[in-house]
Amino acid sequence: MATTMHYGLVKPSTEKYVDEEFYQLQDTLDTLDTILHGLDLEIDEKAPVSHGHSLADIIGLIDALNGKMSASMTFKLDSLTDVDGADAAPNGYILVKTAAGWVPASAATAMGNHNHTTAQVNGLDAALDAKLDDSQLDTDAAMTANSDAKIASQKAVRAALSVKQNIADRGLLSGFRNKLINGNFDFWRRGASQTIAGYGSADRWKSNFLSVTRTISRMAFTPGQTLVPGNPAWSLRHSITAATVDSAGFSQTAQLIEDVTTLSGRLVTVTFYAKADFAGRPMSVELMQSFGTGGSPSAAVAGIGVNKFLLTTGWAKYQFTTTIPSVSGKTIGTGQNDYLALIFWFSAGSDFDARTNSLGNQSGTFDIAHVSIVEGDATGESDPFSPRHPQQELALCQRYFQTTRIVFWGNVTSGASYRASGYLETAMRAYPSLTATSTANSNFGSGTTASVNRGNNLTDMRTATGTGVGYYYTDIDADAEI
Repeated sequence: MATTMHYGLVKPSTEKYVDEEFYQLQDTLDTLDTILHGLDLEIDEKAPVSHGHSLADIIGLIDALNGKMSASMTFKLDSLTDVDGADAAPNGYILVKTAAGWVPASAATAMGNHNHTTAQVNGLDAALDAKLDDSQLDTDAAMTANSDAKIASQKAVRAALSVKQNIADRGLLSGFRNKLINGNFDFWRRGASQTIAGYGSADRWKSNFLSVTRTISRMAFTPGQTLVPGNPAWSLRHSITAATVDSAGFSQTAQLIEDVTTLSGRLVTVTFYAKADFAGRPMSVELMQSFGTGGSPSAAVAGIGVNKFLLTTGWAKYQFTTTIPSVSGKTIGTGQNDYLALIFWFSAGSDFDARTNSLGNQSGTFDIAHVSIVEGDATGESDPFSPRHPQQELALCQRYFQTTRIVFWGNVTSGASYRASGYLETAMRAYPSLTATSTANSNFGSGTTASVNRGNNLTDMRTATGTGVGYYYTDIDADAEI
């Protein structure tokens, strides 16, 4: 009797008649049905090849996840076991490793006091040997009696000596002769014009006003012109179209130089080029020391070196010297916003007579360019501006204002949150205030949550509104101006 290989089912025999095999075939089919039914039951108890599980279906998974830290968790430096005091440290401090761990300290403290001989400064001995000592210079009275050529020569020597002293001094801009940033008006990253008060056009230049209608705008120089040295590309135009007769009315453009101790107790020279819409229109210039806010700072000292100039309709050079008062005995505020200001006044009511030499309320168009403030008497120099490399100048501007874009792009699920990150290009004067704008988005809303963390890290977190490929662009203005 023949049977199947695996289950031993009886096969029909060729030697028997069909009616004889009928009952045997019925038994075989019943056995086969039972086998198939058993297979069905076993298959029903198996999971599909493609299937999923909820978190609760996996024994112990939820408890294990609850014991883990969130991926979005952030920590302060003081949360680290070997760092202490970082949260309370002032801006500009660095972490220094000690036997007790990492602690904040100023860069000067970390480096320690140290000195250099003149021989250690490349070329300084040779440069000094080529200059006259102060004892070899004529007195001011003797200089007055000498020829114009000798006066110019000795003023140039005094200026050269003051350059060496300026570089040796400490301070934010101690390595730079010209204490103004963007004095050549090369950078206009906020815009080419403004009608609002404050910062809005030329980097580092702030414009305030009251009871006037005025516009600040960028004006182009003709390539190759020689009236203003250094081949500047742009000048700043301050145009007043209406000025109400108001004792408190005014219109000014100023630069606030970080750190009120800058040039304190020193003779300085202010140099600039200017013109107006008609000959004889007056414009005043002053310097001012502000000791900032926070705590009990000393009152501001205004009216330093006040000069009123009568402009012509063509570009001309204007300059003056003055001594910046010492800050000895003064109290600087704790807000880290003290400054020395150079202020150009274009209109001023009688409340400001002492600060402007009685400039008065007026309308008119004024252009200024190539502005510098340097230590010492530089009136004997043809151009004391002392330009820096454009990349260096831009980096100085970025200490106070930066623009950048951060981008997210990827597959997203509706309702889930996704983070975009970016970095500021340079460290800023203080934690900046951010203005964020959503310029493009897909499967995300236009609302932003842009923020700046410790260091230069920028982030924006948004929740997806759809599923698929999603993206968003966030343009950020970071402002740390004084």
